[in-house]
Amino acid sequence: MKSGHAKDGPQTLNQAAVDAAKVHFPEPDRRPVAASATEEFDKLRAENRSFARFVTNNVTDHKVPGYKAVTLSLKRREHAPGDVTADQMEAVADLADRYSFGEVRVTHEQNLVLSDVPVDELEALWKELEALGMANPTVGTLNDIICCPGGDYCSLANAVSIPIAQALQERFEDLDFLYDLGPLDLNISGCMNACGHHHVGHIGILGVDKKAKSSIRSPLVVTLPTMPRWARF
Repeated sequence: MKSGHAKDGPQTLNQAAVDAAKVHFPEPDRRPVAASATEEFDKLRAENRSFARFVTNNVTDHKVPGYKAVTLSLKRREHAPGDVTADQMEAVADLADRYSFGEVRVTHEQNLVLSDVPVDELEALWKELEALGMANPTVGTLNDIICCPGGDYCSLANAVSIPIAQALQERFEDLDFLYDLGPLDLNISGCMNACGHHHVGHIGILGVDKKAKSSIRSPLVVTLPTMPRWARF
């Protein structure tokens, strides 16, 4: 169908449709946050290196002054990327009630987000996330890996994915080195179904079948979008 045939048709998005959708997404009743709270937040960030690293990588500016969006990292070397325990989810639900109007968002990067956190409560939230193992200041770095279940849990996979992710996290666990590398997306898929979105990462690792060998032992293909060929290892 030519684009002109659909113009101003019944599927055209109009203001009435936008207004009807907004009804289902009401703004929370945010309390005003004093300017002094932002000043205290900036002071703490300057004095506490660990807190500063967390804020730089895991905290995002909000459209409302005095509020931030906070990413809870689910990337720990001892667990598969994106894994979380039942006890941790219970704790996250409690944190959402206390810090973010009861709302938790799940990202395609296999992390969680508390979307409405007042800056004067960020330090308290950070300390609780530290205790839960969800304050890793690695969001957006090489260690913030997106990884499918792979051959350990998926019958469609050609190769394992989780052990590769864990080995990479161990190899690059030094934070200073990670930050020197800068923002870097590394995605792992155990087969061409691409559940790990390997094709859109800066570095994509893909499990492939090779000459009918065992799928678990299949080689991995690293795709580098900025390079003209694939490198195998």
